[in-house]
Amino acid sequence: HRHIHRVEFLLRWLPKRFRSHANGFVEGAQSFTGDLFRLRSLSCVFVTTVAVSVCDYAAIYAGLMMFDWHLPPVSPVTVWVFLALATALPAAPGFVGLYQGACILALGIYGIDGSRALAFALVFQAVTLCTAGVLEAVFYASRAVRSAE
Repeated sequence: HRHIHRVEFLLRWLPKRFRSHANGFVEGAQSFTGDLFRLRSLSCVFVTTVAVSVCDYAAIYAGLMMFDWHLPPVSPVTVWVFLALATALPAAPGFVGLYQGACILALGIYGIDGSRALAFALVFQAVTLCTAGVLEAVFYASRAVRSAE
């Protein structure tokens, strides 16, 4: 609670028009961190993060195996890191261009030529978008059924 008093002290120095927004932000942050640091919530976040990471690795690995490339086990992680870095940059809708460039650079490390890496990027992005679309449709359909009941 000492930190709360320090933040409140700092907020007093803000102009009134900013103070209400800052107070709302601080209250939201306190609520979030209070929930986050409960052991059950923290373990749930950890397990979910690990599960999503394993699914990401498996999807990229399956995509690479689909092209019959015999790459080291770290290659899906390399592709994932390059894709994560690319999505952090400003981009066109759907990350068109950045997604493909990231795959070309990542797979180039393993000696895959640009045209084959581009093919992988296009197929993998299409599969990813279709999967997300199907999951969204299922989610919204289940919400519609629940609201109709």
